[in-house]
Amino acid sequence: MDWFDDRYQINKSSITIAHFTDCHLFAHNSGEYFAVNTSQALKQTLKDIKTNKPDLAIFGGDLTQDHTIASYERFVDLIQSEELDFPVFWLPGNHDELEMFTAAFKDQSNLLNHKCIDTVHFQILLLNSKSETPSGFISNTKLMEIKKQVNSSEKPTIIFAHHHPLKVKGYIDKHILTNGEQLLTQLSQTHKVPLYVHGHVHNEYDRSYKGIDIYATPATSIQFKKNTTDWQQENLGSGYRLININEQGELNTQVIWVKIHD
Repeated sequence: MDWFDDRYQINKSSITIAHFTDCHLFAHNSGEYFAVNTSQALKQTLKDIKTNKPDLAIFGGDLTQDHTIASYERFVDLIQSEELDFPVFWLPGNHDELEMFTAAFKDQSNLLNHKCIDTVHFQILLLNSKSETPSGFISNTKLMEIKKQVNSSEKPTIIFAHHHPLKVKGYIDKHILTNGEQLLTQLSQTHKVPLYVHGHVHNEYDRSYKGIDIYATPATSIQFKKNTTDWQQENLGSGYRLININEQGELNTQVIWVKIHD
């Protein structure tokens, strides 16, 4: 089966999408990523997301920090413990393994594998930007497949991916989507992609490129200080993004910050 073959339909005329990303879980609840308990951070973020009553959530990658199947199972446990009443979709980050997603998420009713979501006003595509290195890369074959999916829909398309396609002037730029500008240029030529949303950079960013608005969602784990080529952590708490589509098909988005308590 090709990446986009499995499609999910949402028929509501106005919807809210929650985007959360980069939780960097460990096998054990006590696991810490640079002094942040990532299980606790994700748990409180999910609680906050639930209060906004989204119609769906998209997890943007880097589920694991220790690369164990138990960390994926911990993600499942945290999702189920919050009794979320909306579907959760996912895409891989550079830390992730597709086989572990498949094994851990098997038979989970609200953790869905679909990579194409059809809504009343938009098509939503979840990309796989994972490569053999921490940087992202999308092959020419996959680029053509993405363009085909965009052009085959009568609706405009919202893109979600893990890696950032353009530099953010930070440490994380050494792990950018290496052919990000090629992807954006190709998408812009369709005149059908208004929005590209990503994680990976562990902070909030927004910019525009050739008619495409590009938004970064903060991590549920830790944030990286902006505008420095050195790795620096910033104590901002956890973050996630809400994307609202109204009955007229108009988009707006905001970042929600969550202060994590022991």
